[in-house]
Amino acid sequence: MSAGQIGSRFDITGAAISYHLRLLRESGLVTEKRQKNFIYYRINRETMAELAEYFTSFSLIANETENSVT
Repeated sequence: MSAGQIGSRFDITGAAISYHLRLLRESGLVTEKRQKNFIYYRINRETMAELAEYFTSFSLIANETENSVT
C-alpha cells in the first residue's frame, strides 16, 4: 500500500504516518518499493514471523510459571 492508502485508515497526519513508516522500515518490519512518484510499503513476513515467535515464547514461559505455582 502507499503511504496515502495506509494513512486513510487512521486519524493522524500524513507526517505522523511517514514517521511511523520510517521507523517500521528501519526496524525491518516493512519494506518499500518505489514506483514513479509513489512508495509502496509491504509487511516483511519473515521479520513478523520472528517477532510473533518471540512474543509467543513469553506466553509459553508465563504458562509454565503459572502451572508450576499451582
